[in-house]
Amino acid sequence: MIRTIRSRVRSRSPISVALLAVTLAFPSQIVVQAGEGDLDTTFGTGGKVTIDIAPGSFDEAGAVAVLPDGRIILGSSTFANGHFQMVLTRLRPDGVIDTGFGVNGHATAAFPGSQGERATALTIQSDGKIVVAGSTGSDFAVVRFASDGSLDTTFGTGGLASSDLGGQDRGFAVVLQSDGKIVVAGERLVGTSLDFAVVRYSTNGSLDTSSDGDGVVTTTFAAAPDSFDSARAVNVQADGRIVVAGSSNLAFALARYTSNGALDTTFGIGGLVTTDLAIDNFVSGATDLIIQPDGHVLAGGTGTGPSRFSSFALIRYEADGSLDTAFGTGGSVLTPIGAGTSNSRIVGIAVQADGKIVAAGNRDAGTGLDFAAARYEANGDLDTSFGVGGTVVTDINSSSDRATGMALQPDGRLLVVGTTNQFLPVFDIGLVRYEGPPPHDLTFFPRGRDLPGTSGPLTMTQKAPPLRLVFASGPAGQSWLSDPVVNGAFVAGATVTYQVPCVGFRLPQAVRVSTTDAAGANEQVLGETSLPDSEPCFLSPTRIDVAVTVPATVSKRRLKLTVRPLSATPVVVTTGANTFLRATNFVGVP
Repeated sequence: MIRTIRSRVRSRSPISVALLAVTLAFPSQIVVQAGEGDLDTTFGTGGKVTIDIAPGSFDEAGAVAVLPDGRIILGSSTFANGHFQMVLTRLRPDGVIDTGFGVNGHATAAFPGSQGERATALTIQSDGKIVVAGSTGSDFAVVRFASDGSLDTTFGTGGLASSDLGGQDRGFAVVLQSDGKIVVAGERLVGTSLDFAVVRYSTNGSLDTSSDGDGVVTTTFAAAPDSFDSARAVNVQADGRIVVAGSSNLAFALARYTSNGALDTTFGIGGLVTTDLAIDNFVSGATDLIIQPDGHVLAGGTGTGPSRFSSFALIRYEADGSLDTAFGTGGSVLTPIGAGTSNSRIVGIAVQADGKIVAAGNRDAGTGLDFAAARYEANGDLDTSFGVGGTVVTDINSSSDRATGMALQPDGRLLVVGTTNQFLPVFDIGLVRYEGPPPHDLTFFPRGRDLPGTSGPLTMTQKAPPLRLVFASGPAGQSWLSDPVVNGAFVAGATVTYQVPCVGFRLPQAVRVSTTDAAGANEQVLGETSLPDSEPCFLSPTRIDVAVTVPATVSKRRLKLTVRPLSATPVVVTTGANTFLRATNFVGVP
């Protein structure tokens, strides 16, 4: 082996020999950049976290969500005192349990006299309160926790609310309306008929009786008495209409309701849509649902191709419920994960800021379940820059790992949660995090005023404008708004630098960087700093660094730059290639 190496070295140039010598002498200096879809080794142990809530017992994962400060909330169930109870766990961004939450990082909820609770979905309110949905015994259940993990006693009865729909009832999905009302979707079993069930709660946990009179809507797709309709996902459109997805007799099934709970007859046939992706009555159905910004409805789940093995399945619909034929093949995509004899299913989907679609779920190759994920281009093609050929499979404990939920962090990294076991009957919570898109710089160039005599904010674009002078004067100074809008997040280490050429003296000034909505309203400050004194600059540019509090998520927002004089003398801004606002460590578009 040594002779072989020397032989190769002699055949190389002196420069190659020198580089090889440096590499061998300083191997620790070699840095391999993590790829998109690789496990994030800064999280847990090698990208994986295992949590044993009740040692030696059965812990069942349900859902995962990310708080605005980057901490992670897990919803699960654990078997204790003879029955299951709901559990919330909070983790730090690095995957370590946050012991400042609840009791040693965990918060529990149990309904009086219940036969057991299951947490299957959760969402975070704008005030930091955490809403968990699932079931208690055979009823729908909703629990609301304060941000510290205590039960929110202003909700329901001591933080708990349940609804008996008259059968064997289970809630599987939850979403918040813009008015704070809580919508839970699931199923109701009466006799041998399983139906979609949707329940809406007021902000105090009582049933919202403005919805179909009693706060409850049930829907049957099939006319047969033995229908099998189960809702597994729910979302709310910008206009308040509610879209629910699941399965109906081995087919994708979607229903859309008006804001008062009536079926929306402008969607599909009488408000209902079914799409069969199962061959020869094999499995098919939706488990998650997204309303895209352009109004398309994207459903993810499982379907069966010609191999008769189940696959990741995506279907995209037009706003009226018809298939979007520009997506995939005729509106749908089937992706086998792993070998041809593997079964796979999606448990969650999300759309990145750049429009790419991320899906996570399970892969069963016959030797036990593994976590799996895939990423797609906006048109449904696999994104081969993610994982291996667009997909990734992860074994947590060389055992059965069943994914149950996922969350896409603002920085593009993907969290997948589920249940893992090394030996029966002990089951623990398993969580992995995958790398997302790498951060990049975001640069905008302030423009001059195009119409003399006009006032108000100017624009910043990504192309350097012609040379002009702009005077920032008065208490409000001068502002610029980015064009286009920005979607994504500023992540750890993000800074914003404002640079402008300076001739002679640098005048006292304050610089504020913020975001607004698309119309330039609802401003939120990212950071602000000032130069309080006049200084000679001798033709050197003025550079002002503004620290950004991260993570800072922006969705369809404009960056806003405001330059304000701190004296009676106006500040002169010279536009052109040397005047810019540059943000570092941004993940998203543009």
